[in-house]
Amino acid sequence: MTSALDIAQNAALFGLHIFFSSRIVAQSGEAVGSLEMYSCVSRSPSDQECELIERAVCLAAIAWDVKDARNTNSVVVEDWPVQGNVLKWPISLN
Repeated sequence: MTSALDIAQNAALFGLHIFFSSRIVAQSGEAVGSLEMYSCVSRSPSDQECELIERAVCLAAIAWDVKDARNTNSVVVEDWPVQGNVLKWPISLN
């Protein structure tokens, strides 16, 4: 398994800078992964970017919990019934 340090060092070889890093924590409180984002320039995320990243981390935690609850190797479970309309891609996430 590749360590976070190895990934960061490889990213630096391509001129990428760590932009954001967060642990992904399951509902049980167990750390199940991490989300790391890189940027071509050294900077911090804006407030709006932080909100979007927080959503992504929450979605990843939910996906883990669903996978764990279903005890499968995949988050996509084909036997789940689909209800309602398919949502369209939002014009804006705000």
